[in-house]
Amino acid sequence: MINAVQSHFDERASYYDDYRRHMIPNFDEYYSIGVDALACTKADPRVLDLGSGTGLSTLYLLKRFPSARVTLFDFSEEMLSVARERFRDNPSIDFVIGDYRSIALTGPFDVVISGLSIHHLSFTEKQELTNKVYDLLVPAGEFLNTDLARGENKPLEQEMHRRLEGFMRENMSEDQIQRFKDSQDMDIPVSIAEHFELMGKAGFRTVDCLYRYWIYGVFYGQK
Repeated sequence: MINAVQSHFDERASYYDDYRRHMIPNFDEYYSIGVDALACTKADPRVLDLGSGTGLSTLYLLKRFPSARVTLFDFSEEMLSVARERFRDNPSIDFVIGDYRSIALTGPFDVVISGLSIHHLSFTEKQELTNKVYDLLVPAGEFLNTDLARGENKPLEQEMHRRLEGFMRENMSEDQIQRFKDSQDMDIPVSIAEHFELMGKAGFRTVDCLYRYWIYGVFYGQK
């Protein structure tokens, strides 16, 4: 599964940002609302971006924290190549290639962010990673997971997918839409309640859903 996911992102690295904008409604709000809600007051917080891809989540984080020291962590060399070019003039950004399920990370971090990445893991792997994130954070540190949210009600979830497909048809070809549907075979989304469960079991004292629109959610935890 992981090899398939890696190949999927390697192949889409050059056009990933445009691709995402055409499949996520309220794109700018989706990526910024969590960052805007962070309680962190440091001018230069230490931040870890898990499954960073091309650096989209970091791009929005830097709008609020331009002096942040960020580590972008991803297993796709192609994605990180795009991120390196994007942040080529920023000396406060580091890049790490690897699988965050197995590589030991060092902290502490003030904030850990992740954008549309963790849903590829099994539930057990999600819990193990969430536990690891908790351990990497400073006291009162924050975890911001911008990811998929599975519906609790099957008919309503199908309606959300129908609406999303209608949105994508405004800017994407039938072939692109079909490739998106095919890629969902690699997704293992969990519900809002399960997102809360993952963070609660890891030890986060404050847990919330900051945003939900169709299949997309923004989940927050504070240590």
